[in-house]
Amino acid sequence: YTFDDRLVYRSTKATFVVPKPKLWSAEDPNCYKLVIGNGREYVSGVIGFRTSEIVNGRYELNGRKVKLHGANRHETDPLYGHYVPRERHEQDIRMLKEANCNIVRNSHYPQDDYWYYLCNVYGIALMDEANMECHGYWEGGDDPRFTAAMVWRNVNMIERNKNHPSILFWSHGNESGKGRNFRSMRETVKARDTSRPTHAVDNWDEADMEASMYPSVEWLKGKADYAAAKKPYYISEYAHNMCNAMGNLKDYQDVVESSDVIIGGTIWDWVDQGLYKKIKVGGQGQEVEKMILAYGGDFGDRPNDGTFVMNGCVLSDRTPEPGYYEVKHVFRPVAVSLETDGRSARIVNKQFFRGLDVFAASWTVLTNGYAKAHGTLDLDAVGPQEEKSVPLPASALDEQGRGNRVSVRYAFACRSDDGVLGKGFVVAEDQLDLPDGREPVLRAGDVVATFDPKNGALVSYRVRGRECLLKPMVLDAFRAPSSNEDGDAWKWRQHGWENLVTKTACLGDVRRNRFGLSLTIEQDVTGAGRHRRAEDATGFRVEQRWTMADDGALACWSVISPYGGATNTLARIGYRFELPLDYANVSWFGRGPYENYRDRKSGAFHGRWSTDLARFVMPYARPEDANNFEDTESVTLSGASGGMSFETLGKPFAFTALPYTPDEIRHTRHPAELPAPEKVVFGLYAATRGLGGSSCGPEPLARDVILTDRSYCLDFVLRPADCPPPVRVVSGAGVE
Repeated sequence: YTFDDRLVYRSTKATFVVPKPKLWSAEDPNCYKLVIGNGREYVSGVIGFRTSEIVNGRYELNGRKVKLHGANRHETDPLYGHYVPRERHEQDIRMLKEANCNIVRNSHYPQDDYWYYLCNVYGIALMDEANMECHGYWEGGDDPRFTAAMVWRNVNMIERNKNHPSILFWSHGNESGKGRNFRSMRETVKARDTSRPTHAVDNWDEADMEASMYPSVEWLKGKADYAAAKKPYYISEYAHNMCNAMGNLKDYQDVVESSDVIIGGTIWDWVDQGLYKKIKVGGQGQEVEKMILAYGGDFGDRPNDGTFVMNGCVLSDRTPEPGYYEVKHVFRPVAVSLETDGRSARIVNKQFFRGLDVFAASWTVLTNGYAKAHGTLDLDAVGPQEEKSVPLPASALDEQGRGNRVSVRYAFACRSDDGVLGKGFVVAEDQLDLPDGREPVLRAGDVVATFDPKNGALVSYRVRGRECLLKPMVLDAFRAPSSNEDGDAWKWRQHGWENLVTKTACLGDVRRNRFGLSLTIEQDVTGAGRHRRAEDATGFRVEQRWTMADDGALACWSVISPYGGATNTLARIGYRFELPLDYANVSWFGRGPYENYRDRKSGAFHGRWSTDLARFVMPYARPEDANNFEDTESVTLSGASGGMSFETLGKPFAFTALPYTPDEIRHTRHPAELPAPEKVVFGLYAATRGLGGSSCGPEPLARDVILTDRSYCLDFVLRPADCPPPVRVVSGAGVE
């Protein structure tokens, strides 16, 4: 029967042929009901039809070379542990589909029957994995004492799950070394089922595909370029997402899509494995009980792995982490790019079995971040793996010629209900930022800026007698380390970059030029480092040229030059401010709306966004650096008592806005233990380090590493948030 109970075929034979069945895929999960009975008793099950095979060294699903991208999934629930209620399975399916994942590796054991049913019906491909791992005893794969158990666990998995159409691959197990047991498993599995390719981590001779964990992007490029490969390659685990991580996901996906050698891969992993626990926080007599998502060490357990079980794209309670939105964008089924003529957009259907007629396509023209025009596109004729070039909206080209920042944002929404995705759900977005020659703008303001002659710092910024700074502006080269940066963080602390000391090297006289009052400052900044020899430490020479225009705008052109010691990596480089807690309303023109970093930003579009720090919740199980936003041109922090605006005078900057200092964050184990907010900690940065995934994987790409072997420019203007519109343009080249 079909799923709407139409009879397809009836037979009294054990073997029969179904004529022209609709094939199953994650995009189009056609399923059938099989009913078996003898007139007195009947049983039923979900089945489907599809082929999953390797042809001439390349993987094919239903005769087409496809790409599979998703995550490893443990069965875990913060309340019930390894028991997962049906509602939680359903939630995972919905969120996986909303994130454009099309495969899950059942790590590292067969899972609940209901999970397979949901994957069959709603379209998630599976790599089903035998409950077998010898982690810590790598000789297990060749130990004859384990042979019978290993073979039995594979056979048990196959006999239980063989009829599920969603299962495309059998995996012999995880991290169990190599040897004779894998040969026995392979021979037994192939004697029972030849309809699915097999997988075994790092056991390329004993499986139908090559597979490994945590390759670097460069290594993967070499694999993709090897056209003579006899077997396809699968990334069993990659983009290790321990708390704030998963950098370079787009770089990995670009390589995967560049070659038919690579099937795809599964992120490690889908969900944090924390458990609910109540703790008491607060001082004596003021203790309150709070619920946390606990991890290693929170139960008095010794030894433990700390946050090494907190690797999910979503928190244990399924709250999306910021990286979840990067997953959705990187795995999107439709992509848009600017044609070489600069006047057309190329729209690519990345699906393998469906045309773009399943989506309602629309566009929005944004001028300086504001929506100016809307429209729709007719893409119904674009089939699977096809593309179409369409002209840019005329209004976008008109705005582009007026010195504006112009973008065209494309959206693709479900035209009708699509499984767990409802009608109107936006499956994919892409944005084209059109080239422009816009120069920076200064704005008016009644301000008085005061500098400390001892260290050259901006110590006061007063607007109509109101102080806007709680502490002086300081150089910042440190951040609360992510779980991927423990090694680098140790080096940062060795240099003392979390507590920099600033002295004035040269303080010029206040002069008037044709723009207004000008002051030149040179600072020498060093850390209270722990190096045995002073020559091993890295310091910074900072050159700043401040200009206060006659109308009150305050501009700063600065060059930050590291010096001394060997070349080292930096967490970031720029300036930090502490502002009143009232300045909690943050709006910006840059990438958003979600937190993003230089190697995790492809799904964060350039536009005008806003957030309220009064509602900020640390998005990771362990507090660490967060709320970073790249490629920003302007940002405003405001409240009832006023505020401050910052705007670039050169290249876009990165900024952070948090109610905590890096020191407060790094000395706290759980979000619930963070202190009550008392200020807004705002950072403005010329460059920030990428995240990478080195908690269990590679460091950030060289492109995304910030080094001390070069100088960094950071040019900006600051003004009151309630200032009037721009009145003049000032170029850094024009300062005398």
